[in-house]
Amino acid sequence: MSEIERTRRWVESDAVMEALIDRVVKLPADRQRQRPNAREFTPCELIEHMRLADAMYPPLLSAAQPGMRAKPNFLYRLVLKRMRGGGRVPAPKSLIPIEPIDLEASIAQWRINRAEIKRLTAATPPDAAALKHPLFGKMTVEQIIDLLDGHTAYHQRFFPNV
Repeated sequence: MSEIERTRRWVESDAVMEALIDRVVKLPADRQRQRPNAREFTPCELIEHMRLADAMYPPLLSAAQPGMRAKPNFLYRLVLKRMRGGGRVPAPKSLIPIEPIDLEASIAQWRINRAEIKRLTAATPPDAAALKHPLFGKMTVEQIIDLLDGHTAYHQRFFPNV
Protein backbone atom coordinates (compact mmCIF):
# COMPACT_ATOMS: atom_id res chain seq x y z
CA MET A 1 0.00 0.00 0.00
CA SER A 2 1.49 3.34 -1.05
CA GLU A 3 1.72 6.30 1.32
CA ILE A 4 -1.06 8.02 -0.63
CA GLU A 5 -3.27 4.93 -0.37
CA ARG A 6 -2.51 4.57 3.35
CA THR A 7 -3.44 8.22 3.95
CA ARG A 8 -6.66 7.78 1.95
CA ARG A 9 -7.57 4.68 3.97
CA TRP A 10 -6.97 6.47 7.28
CA VAL A 11 -9.09 9.44 6.15
CA GLU A 12 -11.92 7.06 5.21
CA SER A 13 -11.52 5.14 8.48
CA ASP A 14 -11.67 8.36 10.50
CA ALA A 15 -14.82 9.39 8.62
CA VAL A 16 -16.52 6.09 9.53
CA MET A 17 -15.48 6.51 13.17
CA GLU A 18 -16.73 10.11 13.27
CA ALA A 19 -20.04 9.10 11.65
CA LEU A 20 -20.66 6.59 14.44
CA ILE A 21 -19.75 9.15 17.09
CA ASP A 22 -22.05 11.69 15.45
CA ARG A 23 -24.97 9.26 15.43
CA VAL A 24 -24.57 8.56 19.14
CA VAL A 25 -24.11 12.21 20.14
CA LYS A 26 -27.23 13.26 18.20
CA LEU A 27 -29.43 10.83 20.15
CA PRO A 28 -31.47 12.19 23.05
CA ALA A 29 -29.64 11.63 26.35
CA ASP A 30 -32.06 8.92 27.51
CA ARG A 31 -31.63 6.95 24.27
CA GLN A 32 -27.83 7.14 24.54
CA ARG A 33 -28.11 4.87 27.58
CA GLN A 34 -30.99 2.69 26.34
CA ARG A 35 -30.23 -0.94 25.59
CA PRO A 36 -32.07 -2.07 22.44
CA ASN A 37 -32.15 -5.64 23.74
CA ALA A 38 -30.27 -7.89 26.14
CA ARG A 39 -27.57 -8.73 23.57
CA GLU A 40 -26.71 -5.23 22.37
CA PHE A 41 -24.62 -2.42 23.82
CA THR A 42 -26.25 0.89 24.66
CA PRO A 43 -24.96 3.65 22.37
CA CYS A 44 -22.72 4.91 25.21
CA GLU A 45 -21.43 1.39 25.82
CA LEU A 46 -20.78 1.02 22.11
CA ILE A 47 -18.50 4.08 22.06
CA GLU A 48 -16.70 2.82 25.17
CA HIS A 49 -16.36 -0.65 23.59
CA MET A 50 -14.79 0.91 20.49
CA ARG A 51 -12.43 2.94 22.69
CA LEU A 52 -11.40 -0.19 24.57
CA ALA A 53 -10.84 -2.09 21.33
CA ASP A 54 -8.63 0.62 19.82
CA ALA A 55 -6.74 1.04 23.12
CA MET A 56 -5.22 -2.42 22.77
CA TYR A 57 -3.34 -1.51 19.57
CA PRO A 58 -0.76 1.13 20.69
CA PRO A 59 1.04 -1.19 23.15
CA LEU A 60 1.12 -3.94 20.53
CA LEU A 61 2.43 -1.51 17.92
CA SER A 62 5.10 -0.23 20.30
CA ALA A 63 6.29 -3.81 20.84
CA ALA A 64 6.46 -4.68 17.14
CA GLN A 65 9.85 -5.94 16.03
CA PRO A 66 11.40 -4.63 12.81
CA GLY A 67 11.53 -7.15 10.02
CA MET A 68 8.50 -9.20 11.09
CA ARG A 69 6.64 -10.58 8.09
CA ALA A 70 2.88 -10.19 8.17
CA LYS A 71 0.74 -13.29 8.09
CA PRO A 72 -2.57 -13.09 9.94
CA ASN A 73 -4.06 -16.43 10.86
CA PHE A 74 -7.40 -17.99 9.94
CA LEU A 75 -9.15 -16.27 12.88
CA TYR A 76 -8.42 -12.86 11.35
CA ARG A 77 -10.06 -13.87 8.09
CA LEU A 78 -12.98 -15.58 9.85
CA VAL A 79 -13.76 -12.67 12.19
CA LEU A 80 -13.39 -10.07 9.43
CA LYS A 81 -15.68 -12.10 7.16
CA ARG A 82 -18.31 -12.42 9.91
CA MET A 83 -18.11 -8.73 10.77
CA ARG A 84 -18.50 -7.73 7.12
CA GLY A 85 -21.15 -10.34 6.35
CA GLY A 86 -23.54 -9.66 9.19
CA GLY A 87 -22.65 -12.62 11.39
CA ARG A 88 -22.43 -12.17 15.14
CA VAL A 89 -19.03 -11.85 16.78
CA PRO A 90 -19.08 -11.94 20.58
CA ALA A 91 -16.98 -9.31 22.36
CA PRO A 92 -14.17 -10.58 24.58
CA LYS A 93 -14.82 -9.82 28.26
CA SER A 94 -11.96 -7.31 28.29
CA LEU A 95 -13.85 -5.22 25.71
CA ILE A 96 -17.21 -5.17 27.49
CA PRO A 97 -17.78 -1.70 28.97
CA ILE A 98 -18.54 -1.15 32.63
CA GLU A 99 -21.06 1.52 33.63
CA PRO A 100 -21.06 4.39 34.41
CA ILE A 101 -19.61 5.70 31.16
CA ASP A 102 -18.61 9.30 30.54
CA LEU A 103 -19.55 9.63 26.86
CA GLU A 104 -17.45 12.74 26.18
CA ALA A 105 -14.38 11.17 27.80
CA SER A 106 -14.86 7.93 25.85
CA ILE A 107 -15.15 9.83 22.57
CA ALA A 108 -12.06 11.93 23.30
CA GLN A 109 -10.00 8.89 24.30
CA TRP A 110 -11.17 6.89 21.25
CA ARG A 111 -9.92 9.72 19.02
CA ILE A 112 -6.61 9.80 20.91
CA ASN A 113 -6.24 6.02 20.57
CA ARG A 114 -6.88 6.17 16.83
CA ALA A 115 -4.38 9.02 16.38
CA GLU A 116 -1.78 7.01 18.28
CA ILE A 117 -2.38 3.96 16.07
CA LYS A 118 -1.82 6.13 12.99
CA ARG A 119 1.31 7.70 14.48
CA LEU A 120 2.83 4.35 15.43
CA THR A 121 2.13 2.80 12.02
CA ALA A 122 3.29 5.76 9.92
CA ALA A 123 6.82 4.44 9.31
CA THR A 124 5.87 0.79 8.83
CA PRO A 125 6.71 -0.49 5.33
CA PRO A 126 3.66 -1.68 3.33
CA ASP A 127 4.34 -5.43 3.50
CA ALA A 128 5.88 -5.52 6.96
CA ALA A 129 4.04 -6.57 10.07
CA ALA A 130 3.11 -3.57 12.18
CA LEU A 131 2.05 -5.71 15.13
CA LYS A 132 1.51 -9.20 16.41
CA HIS A 133 -2.13 -9.36 17.45
CA PRO A 134 -2.81 -11.82 20.32
CA LEU A 135 -5.68 -13.47 18.41
CA PHE A 136 -5.02 -12.74 14.75
CA GLY A 137 -1.25 -12.97 14.35
CA LYS A 138 1.11 -10.64 12.50
CA MET A 139 -0.70 -7.87 10.63
CA THR A 140 0.22 -5.12 8.15
CA VAL A 141 -1.09 -1.57 8.52
CA GLU A 142 -3.60 -2.29 5.74
CA GLN A 143 -4.89 -5.33 7.66
CA ILE A 144 -5.14 -3.25 10.84
CA ILE A 145 -7.21 -0.64 9.00
CA ASP A 146 -9.38 -3.42 7.52
CA LEU A 147 -10.01 -4.81 11.01
CA LEU A 148 -10.75 -1.40 12.56
CA ASP A 149 -13.12 -0.53 9.71
CA GLY A 150 -14.75 -3.96 9.78
CA HIS A 151 -15.32 -3.60 13.52
CA THR A 152 -16.88 -0.14 13.16
CA ALA A 153 -19.05 -1.23 10.20
CA TYR A 154 -20.18 -4.27 12.20
CA HIS A 155 -21.51 -2.05 14.98
CA GLN A 156 -22.94 0.51 12.53
CA ARG A 157 -25.10 -2.29 11.12
CA PHE A 158 -26.68 -3.02 14.50
CA PHE A 159 -26.98 0.60 15.54
CA PRO A 160 -30.41 1.18 13.93
CA ASN A 161 -31.84 -1.18 16.56
CA VAL A 162 -31.40 1.52 19.20
